[in-house]
Amino acid sequence: MGDDAVSVRIRFHGEALSQALPDAPLAVPVSLRPSGLSEVVCHLLGLSDALTKRRFRFILRASKRLLEADLASALESGQIDVERIVDLDVLPELPKPEERACRRQPDWVAVVRRVGANGAFMSGTYDGLLRVHRGETAGRMASLRAHQDAVKSMSVVQMGEGFLVATGGQDKGVKISEVVLDGANGAEVQLIARGRDGAHENSIESCSFTRMPGAAEPFLATGDWDGALSLWSVRPASTGENGSEAAISKKRRRDKGGSSIDEVELLEPLRSWKAHAQCVSGMAWDGGHLYTASYDHSLKAWDLERGDVVATVNTSRVATEICCLSRHIEGEDGTVEAALSNSIGMACADGRIRIWDMRAGSAQRGTDAEPKGVSSFLSATLRFHTQWCSSLSKAPGASYSLASSCHGGRVAIWDVRALAAPVHSFRGSQDKVLS
Repeated sequence: MGDDAVSVRIRFHGEALSQALPDAPLAVPVSLRPSGLSEVVCHLLGLSDALTKRRFRFILRASKRLLEADLASALESGQIDVERIVDLDVLPELPKPEERACRRQPDWVAVVRRVGANGAFMSGTYDGLLRVHRGETAGRMASLRAHQDAVKSMSVVQMGEGFLVATGGQDKGVKISEVVLDGANGAEVQLIARGRDGAHENSIESCSFTRMPGAAEPFLATGDWDGALSLWSVRPASTGENGSEAAISKKRRRDKGGSSIDEVELLEPLRSWKAHAQCVSGMAWDGGHLYTASYDHSLKAWDLERGDVVATVNTSRVATEICCLSRHIEGEDGTVEAALSNSIGMACADGRIRIWDMRAGSAQRGTDAEPKGVSSFLSATLRFHTQWCSSLSKAPGASYSLASSCHGGRVAIWDVRALAAPVHSFRGSQDKVLS
């Protein structure tokens, strides 16, 4: 009996779609491939003409694998009983990334961050410059010499109509710049604050803006090569509590003639402490806790209000970058909900990406078992890169999409619900991709 004569009951789950799909199971031939299943979904959604038809991706919930061949092959490889109802997550197909523009920079690009909704982005390079680029052409709109040595870390937060950009440098300096975008083609960037000299004694490898409960203005956390962590207030002095001594004092830079060039605020760290035994290589804020990762193989969660570490995971791997997989939704009452609370993605020196659930005892979902003795906090392992995984980032506004890069020049796009392989991969550079 051919596969066309064998059917299986499937149930679609379309939480990622804007339209609802029927809850009732459907009987379809096991010979159907993703293209055929896309036709079924289009029919159910009323997308029947050539202009509205779309292609979709499908993930088998039982095996957490992306459907790439026919149903029969997927059921056999996943050892799924054909008599049972097969649950499929339906996802819009991600278009394959295409290079729109290429602009060579005068030095290595250490970090890239998105700024604004029009595709504009920031870059920090090894020549110490901070640049604002257009989204479509990657052309430079503005630049600023922020550091005397390489820019090693960057964090961006929106403040009113502009953005605050914090950078940490190999010169041990902490700088805060203000960026204001003027449509799609114009931008202004100026330095507005700097950390006190000597606050860090080595290169600042990570930084992240945070928001403390009840605070209107953001705080900044910075971590350096020696494992030190500092917390900074960027609130204006007028917002200090009970007239206490301000955390920010104002300095004026003057030219040789003594006239004022611009005003730069001098920041003092609120608190500094030894967080790790080695480099603080990654930092992320999920709305409730600050997470830090290190070359010392540990991942830590911090309660910044109390200044205490609330969880420590010994990962057995060198961490190079981390990101929170939570999607934050701010309600009318100011509450924040996390769609994937406590989930941390970690890029590692062995090329793998590990997903940690900071609630102890979660079951592993990796495609292959990790060695015995690995922490029970590990919930998934993503394998693709074969060299040092240099960066990891979550897609803005998406709960499940990640992008990663490695020293081999490859970039991968992931859906963390499908662990076997990236959704797309491409060569981002002929050399190392650092961010």
